[in-house]
Amino acid sequence: MSERVRFGVIGMGRHGMRYIRHLLNDISGAELTAVSRTHPEKASDFLKSEGKGLKFFADYRDLLKADIEAVAVVTPTGTHREIAVEAAEQGKHILVEKPLARNPQEGREIIRAAERAGVLLMVAQTLRYNPTILRMKKELFFMGRTISLQMGQRLEPPVTPWLLDRELAGGGVVLNTGVHIFDTLRFLSGSEVKQAFCITTRALNPVWEDSFTGMLKFENGVLASVDASRLSQARTRIVQVIAEKGHMVGETLNDTLFLYDSRSEHKVEIPGE
Repeated sequence: MSERVRFGVIGMGRHGMRYIRHLLNDISGAELTAVSRTHPEKASDFLKSEGKGLKFFADYRDLLKADIEAVAVVTPTGTHREIAVEAAEQGKHILVEKPLARNPQEGREIIRAAERAGVLLMVAQTLRYNPTILRMKKELFFMGRTISLQMGQRLEPPVTPWLLDRELAGGGVVLNTGVHIFDTLRFLSGSEVKQAFCITTRALNPVWEDSFTGMLKFENGVLASVDASRLSQARTRIVQVIAEKGHMVGETLNDTLFLYDSRSEHKVEIPGE
C-alpha cells in the first residue's frame, strides 16, 4: 500500500459528502481520487466546484475497478452487502457506514468476503472517537468498578426517503440509530451484551418503529438502560455512568461532561469545546 491510501467514496448523499470533504481536507494519510453516485446530475455542482480532478462513476462497480486501494461505502443499509462483498472481491479495503447490514446473515456475508479476500473491514462507529466519549473512557480508570450505564438519544423524524423504504432501510430507530448507542456502551463497559430486552413503538413513522426503550446486561455484570426516538425537533445524546467512586454525565453533541462524587460537581473541559 502506498504512503497515502487512495480512496474512493460510494454514495454522495448527506453522509457521503461528509466523508468526501474529510478525505479532501482533513485526513493527511488519505487521498480521495474517485466518487460514485447513481444520479450524476445530483453530483455535478460539487464536481465543478470542490471536486475538480476527482474521477466520477455513475456505477459503483466501475469505481471498484479504478486505481484505488480502499473504499468508503456510504449508501443505504440495504445496499451494503452487495457493494461490500464486491469491493472485497476486487481487493479493496472497506469502511462501511453504520449499520454494517440489515441483519446478521448479511453482516456475516460481508465479514466472510473480507476474510477470504484478506482485506481490512471496518464499520464507521463514529462515537468511539467522540471527544466526550473518549474522556469518559479515560475517567473510568479512576472511578472503580462500573455498575451501570444509561444512554439516550433524540432526533428529528427522518427526512431522507430511503429511511422510509423497507428494503433499503432494513429497520427503524433500533437499527439505524440504536446501533450508535449499543456500540458506545460496549466501548465504555469493555464487555459484550449477554441479555437484552426492548419495547418499541411507532408514533409518526408509517413504516418503522420510531421510538424504543430497552435494558441490557453485559457479560461483566454491568447493567444499562437505553432509549432513542426520532420524534423531536432537536437533537440530544446523553450518556451517564455510575461507578463505585462516583458518576459522570456527558452530552456528546455539544461536548460537555460533568463528574460527581459525594461532595462535589466538576465540569470537565473537553478539547475543542
